[in-house]
This record gives sequence, structure tokens and C-alpha cells, in this order.
Amino acid sequence: MPVIIVKKQNTPTCGIQESIEQLKGSGGTIVIPAGIYTIRKSILLPSNVSFKGDGGKVVLTRNLETFSLLKEDTKLNSMDVEIDDTKGLKVGDEVMIKDFKEYSWHSRHLIIKNIEGHHLTLELLFGKSELVYKTEHTARLWNWFPMLWIIDSENITIKDIEIDGVDWDPAIDRGDFTCSAIHTRNSKDLRINNVTIKNWPADGISIQSSNAIVENCFIDKCRNHGLHPGTGASYGTWINNTVQNCGMDGFFFCMNVKNTVVSGNTFINNSNHGIGGLGTPDRGNIVTNNISCGNGMHGLEATRAEDNIIEGNIFKNNSQKEPGKYSAIYLKSHQGNIVRNNIFIDDQESPTQTTNIICEEPVGENIIEELTP
Repeated sequence: MPVIIVKKQNTPTCGIQESIEQLKGSGGTIVIPAGIYTIRKSILLPSNVSFKGDGGKVVLTRNLETFSLLKEDTKLNSMDVEIDDTKGLKVGDEVMIKDFKEYSWHSRHLIIKNIEGHHLTLELLFGKSELVYKTEHTARLWNWFPMLWIIDSENITIKDIEIDGVDWDPAIDRGDFTCSAIHTRNSKDLRINNVTIKNWPADGISIQSSNAIVENCFIDKCRNHGLHPGTGASYGTWINNTVQNCGMDGFFFCMNVKNTVVSGNTFINNSNHGIGGLGTPDRGNIVTNNISCGNGMHGLEATRAEDNIIEGNIFKNNSQKEPGKYSAIYLKSHQGNIVRNNIFIDDQESPTQTTNIICEEPVGENIIEELTP
């Protein structure tokens, strides 16, 4: 398989996408020399590609966050828009449009082809052309995008890189999960190893795919969730990762996550749950030997959880948002779960994690055991 070493260029991806295109769809290895690369649009990774740093410090970063309200509703099947302010935008940039009714999978990702006054001519990259985004629903345009985007692909490795989103503005809306630093959709056989993600305005790693291994990664200060499997993600393995200081959950089980192992990770000082969202139709997941410490809400939240194993984890000093309100483990409307051999600690002068396990309204049999030091 060919090996291509990236030569930095003055393009929206600093020559990285151009290097990938040299593989001509046959697969191979892309090696990125040490340095800082300011990226203005998603790097799209096709099947059978290994994407890695050369052993030095490789930083993929982005321009400062900018957004603008739309001056008028978008038009059916038209990509052109009028916006209030084009400051910070350039031809070739990737942008995203959404409103408060049409977002996430219904958002639209586009490339700026021309800027004339307040008018942008755009080319559709991903999304539905028939949707209309309305000013009455606060339609906006952001320069958000996934740094690495994998769609309908397989057998991909990402390793030994850093992604830095630069400081984001807490006054601006949360980024959409389709703009995660690493975002995958409808793909399989993915390996993400030794990747650092900092300051990203959305999720750190969003895996909407199957058979993914995410290990030895460090996620810090992402605006949304740190790690986010969903949309039917199955047979995933998430091991030995550290997630801290994120604006939502450290680890978020989204829709229909099955037969996934979450083990040996550390979730610390995240604003919401250390681990959250574990519920129907998520099934057959194993959450074991993790540390969930100092998070704002529950150490682990599992509403409508079915047939999962939660074992051997350490829950320490959680419920930082409202001392005494949130427990180490929260279960509601649950059945078929095994919860055992977990350790509960609160060693603060003023304890916040005052309850080990809360079980509300179980709908079936569960095995639940408490273990404290």
C-alpha cells in the first residue's frame, strides 16, 4: 500500500485532502509531518486509509469561531444565503446552517464558493437541499465542521495527532454533534488511537458507526460531550481514554448503542454526567473499571437501561452542580441489568455525592449490589 507524506500547501486543508486524493481510492497511509495545520474544511477519510502523525507533534487547528444570523429564510433547493455578517469567512471555508427546528442530521454542511456583500454562494457538502431554514426559528450560519469526517467507509485508522479547536465562546450556542472533532457515519472497522482533542465547539469523538475501537485518547474542554457513540453504534470498544472538563457528559450513550465495551476510562470534572444516556434501546453494553470523578451530575445515569453490566467502577465526588442532588449511579425504569462491585467515595470536606445508588421504578428484575471501601 502506498505511503504519502503530506506536503503543506495553501489550501483549505493545508494539502492534506490533496494528499489523500493521490491514493485514488486504493487505500494507503497518509503521514503528517510535525507542525501546526490551520484547517478550514473537513478532511474526508475514505476506506482503507491509515491517517497518522510522523511521531512529532501534529496539531490540526481551526480559525476562531464565527457565526451570523440569516437575513432571510433559505429558499427551497437553493444553496445561496443572505447573512448579517461575513466577517471571518473566506471562499473555501466549510460552514453549517441550522435553526431550532432543523438541526443535527437535518443541518446542512456547505462550502463557500463566493462572497459578495452579505450574499454567500454555497455548494452542498452534506444535508438535504429540500429543507428550508427560517429566520423565525433563528436560522444561523457557523464556521463549524468536523475536523475528520468518515462517511460510508471502512477500515480506517487515525493515530498520533492532536486536534485543537481554539477557545470557544460560551455565549454562542452549543455545536452540533455532526460537527464533532472526529465524526463518523454509517461506517465500520475504525481505529482511533492516541488522539488528543481540546477546545472543540461540539463533541470530541462522535461514532455513529459499528466496530470502532477508541483507545488511549485524551479529550479536554469540548463544548458538548467528550465521547459519543450513537445511531446504531454496535460492537464498539472504548478503553483507556481520559475525558475532562467537557460541557456535557464525559461519555454519552446516544441512540441504539449495543454490545459495546467501555472500560478503563477516566471521566473527570465534566459539567453533566460522567457517563450518561444509557437507556433503551441501548442493550448488552459493559461499563467496567472506569473512574467517574468530580462530574456535575450523576457519576452514571441510566434511564430505561436494559441488559447492561455496570461493574467494578469507581464513583467519586460527583454531583458538583448541586451537592446532594445527584447520585453515583442513577437507574430508572430499568430491567435486566447487573450492577455490582462498584466503589463509592466522597472524601471532600463538604460531601456532594451523598447517595451511592438511586433506583426508581424498575420495570423488571435487576441484580444490584453496593460496595464501598
